Amino acid sequence: DCPDPSRLERDVEAVISKEGTLDLGSTFQSGYGLQVLRRAHQDFWVYSGSTTGHGHADGLNLGLSAYGLNMAPDLGYPRHTGPEHNRIQWVSSTISHNTVVVDEQAQLCLQDRGLPQHFDNGGWVRLLDCDKHKVYPQTEVYRRTVVMVDVDDTVSYGVDFFRVKGGKDHLYSFHSASHEVSQTEGLRLVSRPGTYAGEQVPYGPDPSPLSGVSWDHNVFTYPDGYTWLDHVATDLAPEKEFAADFSVTDYRNI
Repeated sequence: DCPDPSRLERDVEAVISKEGTLDLGSTFQSGYGLQVLRRAHQDFWVYSGSTTGHGHADGLNLGLSAYGLNMAPDLGYPRHTGPEHNRIQWVSSTISHNTVVVDEQAQLCLQDRGLPQHFDNGGWVRLLDCDKHKVYPQTEVYRRTVVMVDVDDTVSYGVDFFRVKGGKDHLYSFHSASHEVSQTEGLRLVSRPGTYAGEQVPYGPDPSPLSGVSWDHNVFTYPDGYTWLDHVATDLAPEKEFAADFSVTDYRNI
């Protein structure tokens, strides 16, 4: 029983009026494996921490926020736990995160926190840099560098450099908070049937049995997560430089 339930809101507003809004600033947590470049209500972050246990195979996963919205939300806690197809094959896989898939395999799940290379939060250019090559036995370099550059007092943009040495196939995966690619440049996309695993492969669970569940990608018929991506459009000969714009939903009505 609370005689004045709206008091908390008034108290918070009073503190903000007196002290101003909270500025968390950038964050460098090498022991946990998190680096965040933050300015006002914009940020870029990279996770390099443990990917074992309840973690996902998401080493060097990238996130970004702006205008009060999470522009590239992580999948987070699964809809179902245990040996459920969507969790094992998609949610916990590497391709469902904003990172790089090497040789169509999921990353190894390790306690390794990666090796920070550089972190600079000074001036109008900020930078984070981390290597986590142990997530793939065939890579010597698996390194992400994100640069945050201020345009003016309210807007910043980010540049993402992802370097991989080792393996034969490198797939840069990015998922925005969007159901639509609104515009492209340098691309001539052609829709095709099926899923990312193949034109004849249906959407949903990989037909492989899930008994004796393992993080080893060889338990699946197709590369981890590929059967959970449909509405495929491809360009087999893109221009040297290309771009894609995502139409992000303002789900907070701000």
